[in-house]
Amino acid sequence: MVISPNGATILGESSMPLSSPADRRRFHEIRSLARAIAIGGSTFRSEPYTDLPVPVYVASRKLPQQPGVNIYDESPSTLVERALREVGSPVLVEGGVEFVKPLLEKEIINRFFLTRSAIQGDAGFVEIDRCLTNYICVTSEIVDDDRFEIWEPREQI
Repeated sequence: MVISPNGATILGESSMPLSSPADRRRFHEIRSLARAIAIGGSTFRSEPYTDLPVPVYVASRKLPQQPGVNIYDESPSTLVERALREVGSPVLVEGGVEFVKPLLEKEIINRFFLTRSAIQGDAGFVEIDRCLTNYICVTSEIVDDDRFEIWEPREQI
């Protein structure tokens, strides 16, 4: 997840404008390790999720079924459990705030990659530190104007 200094995760209806070249490189490195990607319907509608080499699982009540995409009317946690059951670990969660928050609360995410961008966003606001109360930052690195952090559940450490 990429977050701006004002707590926004979106700029102009997408997270991509908040992402620097270094963040995009890191994102693609992480994505290359995934066996599946889990997202919410809003993320699917606003980001490019076609032609990926791994299955995409989408939690949505509104999206119609589409070829090559696994769309289910399920909670984020049920969707992630389904993806893990069907394709195995790791499942990369790329959803937005509303998709990710319940997964963090239930500690379903076992490694949370956070980029603190220097660019101000305009929507998708979240108090990320409040969402990470059950997690601990295990690494932090500054590259250019970004801070890259990796968080893991306290119980896991």
